[in-house]
Amino acid sequence: MAKADGTNSPLGDNHMPVTRYRPGNVVPVSGIYKVVDIFRVGVGREITCQEGETFPPTMHADEYGFVLIRETVEER
Repeated sequence: MAKADGTNSPLGDNHMPVTRYRPGNVVPVSGIYKVVDIFRVGVGREITCQEGETFPPTMHADEYGFVLIRETVEER
């Protein structure tokens, strides 16, 4: 069964697929992203990214990509 945060399933809160982004992809929304393995399970690390930048390389072999946890608002 899927958890609401999508940690054990590719399904999110509304049973919609959770988009997993890969290193080098363009960040679609500024926010806090959970670093996940190939099964979309969090590996215990989070990063912040700004819209329009690219996702950074992963740091460890078990890290596969990134899933948005929370959108953030940039102050200008």
